[in-house]
Amino acid sequence: WSTYFGGSGIEYGDDIVLDELNNIYIIGQSDSVSHLATPGAWQDTFGGGFRDALIAKFNSSGTTLAWCTYYGGTGDDRAFNGVYDGKGAIYITGWTSSNTSIASLGSYQSSFGGGSHDGFWAKFIVDTSVYLNSGFDTLLCAGDTMNVSYNVNYSFVSGNQFKVQLSDSSGNFANGIIIGNISSDSSGTINCTIPASALTGTGYHIRIIGSNPIDTSLANEVSIHIVRLPLAIVSSNSPLCTGDSLKLMATDSVIGVSYVWSGPNNFTDTVQYPYKSNVQLNDSGIYRLITALSPCIDTVVVHIAVTTKPLITVAGNNSPLFSGDTLKLHVADTANGVSYHWSGPNGYTSSLQNPIIPNVPFSDSGKYISTAMLSYCIVSDTISVLINQSIPTSVSITSIPSVIVAGHLDTFTAVVSSNCDSPTYQWYINGIKMSGATSNPYHATLFTGNTISVRVYCHGGCASPDSAISNSLTTTGIPPSPLKGEFAVWPNPVGESLTIEIVGQATNNGFEVKIFDVVGRAIYSKVVASPGLSKGEVTETIDTKNFSRGTYFVEITNSGGERVIKKIVK
Repeated sequence: WSTYFGGSGIEYGDDIVLDELNNIYIIGQSDSVSHLATPGAWQDTFGGGFRDALIAKFNSSGTTLAWCTYYGGTGDDRAFNGVYDGKGAIYITGWTSSNTSIASLGSYQSSFGGGSHDGFWAKFIVDTSVYLNSGFDTLLCAGDTMNVSYNVNYSFVSGNQFKVQLSDSSGNFANGIIIGNISSDSSGTINCTIPASALTGTGYHIRIIGSNPIDTSLANEVSIHIVRLPLAIVSSNSPLCTGDSLKLMATDSVIGVSYVWSGPNNFTDTVQYPYKSNVQLNDSGIYRLITALSPCIDTVVVHIAVTTKPLITVAGNNSPLFSGDTLKLHVADTANGVSYHWSGPNGYTSSLQNPIIPNVPFSDSGKYISTAMLSYCIVSDTISVLINQSIPTSVSITSIPSVIVAGHLDTFTAVVSSNCDSPTYQWYINGIKMSGATSNPYHATLFTGNTISVRVYCHGGCASPDSAISNSLTTTGIPPSPLKGEFAVWPNPVGESLTIEIVGQATNNGFEVKIFDVVGRAIYSKVVASPGLSKGEVTETIDTKNFSRGTYFVEITNSGGERVIKKIVK
């Protein structure tokens, strides 16, 4: 590379020297009065006369002018040679005709000697400089802190920043990392932190960089040994439920790391991935991991949460059932705060602990899943439900004799379909429920126009519905009386009494008189004595004050079974 350096006049470069950082120092002369000296330089204006000596500092690539100063008085001043002493000072030599602005106070010869020119030599501090003091640690862990002590030869400009730069493990600062800084213009100490990501190495160095003016110290002479801290990433399978197994995990790619775990209930382990079975509530808490890679130690923690698992013993139901029955699902659990979820065939769902499903169809047979949830703890159980296909109940009645004659005591039998278990019965006459008429067979006396039926109730089996009404049987009419003679029943309609006269009939055993209501219930029965003659008269008066209004039938039967029936109304 190459560059101009000059103003509006004439400039000469007579000598060049380098410092330990390869900064370039130019020694020469100039008669330009502007565009050369930098602000704050030793002599930032042209001294006058024919020429002034000139000293300038550039960086090693020649792209940046650090500073430039004139050196001269009112005469002719020229510098021809220079040397750098390796300690921050540069020495120049030349000749001058100026009788001022050259010699320093107390120097060997403080005044111009005469003649056309005097020789001179001068010492310049090349810049305000910073340098490291010794005494900091040279064996460090990644992430450690260190105090770096430094000195300056002269105060830096106010607002200056000092930064400590760390090299790579081979001592190269090309990609150096700033590990500490301070705003200061004087000597002091900078607190620094070794990056946690720093790799293990033995060739690290540090240096200090000043900002105003720009200056970089020499690196420390003794290499720094950095050991990478074993930064374990800790994880677990928390949260857990009581009875689960705890799994702790430490992720670290560094070889040679040792592990020490500790936690609640005196838990300890020295493996990278410890395991603890059947955890309980008191296993909740902080688990601590100490990792070590000499001389470095690190501690990390992980929080473990354990929650009570729902104490489901078993899910159950009341099957087997028949279609149309009520299905009852249930689950035993005494824990508080548990939420439930059931699912089953036909898209069934419920959030009740013990749901009830009325009128279940045959298609509701199958698997039902009960899930209990307490916080993040879930327990499930599966049960089978059996729904059998229901068959309609049927019932029919028959009579003995098969022809129902009014006034006869007949036997009625109900025949129920085989799918009806443990049936019970209720008999009806003319659609009226007969009190106490629950037997099968059932005995009853019907009169003209009466009908009889029965309702059956099933208590088991696959009957659906679980009750049914039978067919109805009807009387055929009142039979002609086989009795001979005259019979009178009066008054009709009946008042408070009823009189019965029987004339022209003889019997040694008398007559039986019965009165039935319209549904065949006997409400009066009496044997009436006979005079015992071949032909006679029998009269019987019956108190009817307590008879209810309605239709009744009077039945008169002799000892031979011959009878006659009369209809009365009250």
